[in-house]
Amino acid sequence: MDGGDVFTEPSDEQLAAHDAENLQSMLTYLRDNPTDDAECVLEVKVSMSALAKMQLRSIQEKISLQAVLRESLRRDGLS
Repeated sequence: MDGGDVFTEPSDEQLAAHDAENLQSMLTYLRDNPTDDAECVLEVKVSMSALAKMQLRSIQEKISLQAVLRESLRRDGLS
């Protein structure tokens, strides 16, 4: 810096664009290196009615609650 340079905080839009770019890079890496695509734990809060619907589907389809969630993610193109 030559004294005339002033640091300015990046805007929310710039930060979001940087985050999106980093996530896209991560997805590209994981797509190219599937052995590094490890499972992780995701804790989420859902309404009791949503949980009850998922549990009911689990019972009706004779699959685990985890399978219900994975199928939902797959259907939405998220897995």
